[in-house]
Amino acid sequence: MGDQEFFKRKWDTWQPNVKDFPVREQKTASRILNELEPHFEIETEVWGRHFSGKNLRIDAIIQPRDKTEWKNKKAALGIEFKCFEPENDRQLGQVNKYTQYAAQAVDYAHTSFGKYGYIYVFCANLYDSLDKHYHQNGARFWMSRIMAQLGVGDLGRTKWHGLTLRTGGDVRIWSKVNGPETGAKYFNLIRKFGAR
Repeated sequence: MGDQEFFKRKWDTWQPNVKDFPVREQKTASRILNELEPHFEIETEVWGRHFSGKNLRIDAIIQPRDKTEWKNKKAALGIEFKCFEPENDRQLGQVNKYTQYAAQAVDYAHTSFGKYGYIYVFCANLYDSLDKHYHQNGARFWMSRIMAQLGVGDLGRTKWHGLTLRTGGDVRIWSKVNGPETGAKYFNLIRKFGAR
């Protein structure tokens, strides 16, 4: 189903609280969170304390509804949305916009979100931006692996799995097609700091 068809679809009764997001981010967040909602409990706009002492707010934290196949039965995953305006495609291509998004996600991965603690953070379409403008020299390969070590993954669509949470480049945590994937079944998804 394409994005245009998805936007035309009448939403179920559950609506994410995305009123404070910029307009394009509201549409993206609503679309993706509605797609995740049958599979995950979702809390939007969650505040936490960064190790620097600053309070930060992440767009959403999700927890699986059916924990049967998840190694960590208390797994909580952060979701961050960022949309670059299509009419200003040069903005998307600017290195500092991409790296600011990545750095913001790293900050969230180093933030304790109350009852959830420190969590992995998944950015909507983080690497799609990278693929579009910086496809040379294996940028995605290296960036995705470095970001995984910092607690950041990607939330995007894959051809065979649909909406997918992945980390480390090709480790799928969950997909719309298969539900919990290798990453959820065999990894505890608990943040590590220091020696790995």
